[in-house]
Amino acid sequence: MRGWLIAPLLVGLVAAPLTAQSPDPLDRRVSLDVRDVSLGEALLRLRHAHQLPLAWRGDRIPRRRVSVSRSDVRLGDLLDLLLRDTELVAVVSGSTVVLIGRRASAVTDTLGLQVASGIQQLDQLVVTGTPVGTGPAGDQPTALTVVTANDLAAAPHRRLADQVRAFLPGVLPWDRGGTGPAPTLGAVRGVASFTTRGPKVYVDGVEVASSELFTLLDGRMVDRLEMIHGPQGAALYGPDALSGVLQVETRKGPPVATALAPRGALVAGALQRDIDGGSPWFEGALGADAGRPTAGFAGMASVSRLGHDAPLAEAWRVQVGGRVTRGAVAVEMSARAASRDGNLEQQGLTTGGLRRRDVPPLEERGLGVRMVHVAGASLSQTLVAGVHQVSGTREPFRSPILAPRLPLGATNELARRWSARWAGRAVAGPLSLSVGAEASRRTLERSLRGGFESVGLSTLYAEALDARGVFTQLAGRLGGVHLVAGARQEWLSSVGREADRPWAAMAGASWSHALGPGTLRVRLAWGRALRPPEPGMSEALRAGQIQQLANPVLRAERQAGWEGGVDLFWPSGAWLRLTGFDQRADDLVQQVDLRQTAAGARQYQFQNVGGFTNRGVELDGGARVGPLAAAARVQLLSSRLAQVSPTYAGDFQVGDAPLEVPRSAGSIALRYEPGRARVEVGALWVGPWTGYDWALIARIDAGQLAVRDRTRDYWLDYPGVLRPFVGLHAPLGGRVALWGRAEFGGGTVRDNLAPAVGRVMLVGVEM
Repeated sequence: MRGWLIAPLLVGLVAAPLTAQSPDPLDRRVSLDVRDVSLGEALLRLRHAHQLPLAWRGDRIPRRRVSVSRSDVRLGDLLDLLLRDTELVAVVSGSTVVLIGRRASAVTDTLGLQVASGIQQLDQLVVTGTPVGTGPAGDQPTALTVVTANDLAAAPHRRLADQVRAFLPGVLPWDRGGTGPAPTLGAVRGVASFTTRGPKVYVDGVEVASSELFTLLDGRMVDRLEMIHGPQGAALYGPDALSGVLQVETRKGPPVATALAPRGALVAGALQRDIDGGSPWFEGALGADAGRPTAGFAGMASVSRLGHDAPLAEAWRVQVGGRVTRGAVAVEMSARAASRDGNLEQQGLTTGGLRRRDVPPLEERGLGVRMVHVAGASLSQTLVAGVHQVSGTREPFRSPILAPRLPLGATNELARRWSARWAGRAVAGPLSLSVGAEASRRTLERSLRGGFESVGLSTLYAEALDARGVFTQLAGRLGGVHLVAGARQEWLSSVGREADRPWAAMAGASWSHALGPGTLRVRLAWGRALRPPEPGMSEALRAGQIQQLANPVLRAERQAGWEGGVDLFWPSGAWLRLTGFDQRADDLVQQVDLRQTAAGARQYQFQNVGGFTNRGVELDGGARVGPLAAAARVQLLSSRLAQVSPTYAGDFQVGDAPLEVPRSAGSIALRYEPGRARVEVGALWVGPWTGYDWALIARIDAGQLAVRDRTRDYWLDYPGVLRPFVGLHAPLGGRVALWGRAEFGGGTVRDNLAPAVGRVMLVGVEM
């Protein structure tokens, strides 16, 4: 079993002479004098007084008061005293002292397979910002957003798309009428690509085949979300991380001894729309968790249905996950399958109501295995391998008035990605060196429906993209400043001449300082990322009445820029984070209508548009006073075309905003928790944006209006959307609770053609 470990541990042989002399941080001599303070505050004071590398999960610290007076004692002995009669124990991971559950596996917990983190605590552990295992978020120079299982369970959001809107407002999944295709992502910090708007997405460490479709996951099985915003994450995760990196971790079973515990939900309600009144909504889920110190299991199956006898949409999902620890090796496994079928949907103002259209269901399959090996306090490595597949409608049928987003106007795709990733880390005192490699193969088959009412599909083309990358990251501490620098080189079987060896880089620093009982952190980071064109974009292709011209000089999309921020955290759980960013995205690729025909076919070509500036501010904060807790997250954005490429022949002009990129987004919530019950009120909003006037285009397609000269003549400025919500969780006895959620106001939709969603009322029981 351990044969795979031998070659990668060469990195350990290089670092062994240095690490052999590294002192045990638990042997440091420390002093502490506190009277009747919370355990969390005592730990913070201890860490700040001696600049100790202490890290822990905020949600695992018991709410107890302590009084301690000790001078010149060993850190390990003092922690034993503070943690006496708790479930916590101090374990050394590299140069960091991690407080974990006493009955949990040290290998699993310290390397982040079960360690999550709370956005309220600076001393959290994160996986996303480190290539191997975990590291304190306070050491990360980039803006990291971490959403824990506790955060997700306490909020009234059960759909993954709603969870992303509430906790990651800069990552916007558009709703297209409630019954249309699965939500696609609008933008992350402006626009970095016209063809793939979302971040690079990993589920349980395995890269997904199509990053915009991760919302097929069941939100009840999500254990943690971690997000790097901007191009800084590309130095670790590759060229598709142009807009950031999103890590989705699913449940693998509790880390402590737990008998088989059922979980489930039964929900009923109604979705009100402006075209058909109220439509009934039914949802059911059933699963179970079990755990012990060396193993765990979690699984769930769910079904949902919207509509009367002829369903507007229906879906099913099955997800399972597990973990096993044997000595120094921990293994995680996860598998999932899902299908979403939107059989009826409104397509235009001229239809006079619902219109039948047979659309292939959107399906997902995924399988992954992750192995972690801890060779000692200073050496660790991880290996992840898996496969993911999505098939079905990638884009709804697009009017021939507009240039297609995908080659030849493809609407359906079958994408499959095999991937493997290895990384190793060696720690020597204040320095840590990480190296790694990643390889993937993505096969892609795209097809087209013959028309609006067509059932059959015509295959347009099939491509394969091979990607191999190597990366390294060096981190160290200089006084109170933590410095990080990394780079990644990529080899791609891509079509762009300048995209054969893209590389990414990042550099940053963070500084933390005690501010009374709280913590002040200042951070600054720069990043550069590059994304090659998709397969087929540079080639000459033809299907029916569409001819795509070759573009051998098509360049890769690039984004680079700075971000900086200030964070404030208090032991009470209050926090405030402010981040400003200034990034520039160059050579964005767009399919341009050349407004000419040849042999009866309209000609298009993928071209580089030019350079967009993405500037903005992100602010999130919250506080708790007794049973009341409040949180708000806001992003303000300015994204404009600053320079037009000399080879661009499309409609964008200097000063234009990118389409379907809101100028602001946010969420706010106020929660009241009397005992075990919870009531939450809040709102999600999306600021104004520029998009297509789809209602006008539908009338032109129907022959009611004349065709306009330019596609920019179909642009429309949309107002912002505010959607208040209220949620309820009330225990009914034992493990059963009443759950309810209601939404009001305008729908979060991307256009004026999809049916507007009004009030949504859901109520049910949960285990």
